[in-house]
Amino acid sequence: MSKVGRNEPCPCGSGQKFKRCCMDAVGKQSAHVADALSQALQGQPELDTQTLNQVAHQTMQQQNQQGLEDFCGLSPDQMSNWMYVSPFG
Repeated sequence: MSKVGRNEPCPCGSGQKFKRCCMDAVGKQSAHVADALSQALQGQPELDTQTLNQVAHQTMQQQNQQGLEDFCGLSPDQMSNWMYVSPFG
C-alpha cells in the first residue's frame, strides 16, 4: 500500500481531500504505535527487531479491537466482518 498524499482524495471514499478527512486519524494511530514501541524500549533497551515487531503488531491488533464512535461502537474488525463477510460462508 502506498502513502496517500495530503491533497489526494481520501481513501475512505468521502470525496474530500485526505488532509481534510482522515489524515489526523492516521497520524494518531501511528503515534500510538510509536509510543508503545518507545515504552517497550525504555523498559528493555536490548530488545531485538523481531520483538519490537511483535509489540507493534499487538498494539495494532488492540487498536483494531476497540469500538469506534463512527461505527456505532463497533470495532474496525467487527465493522469489516459485518460489511464484507457473507452470511452464507
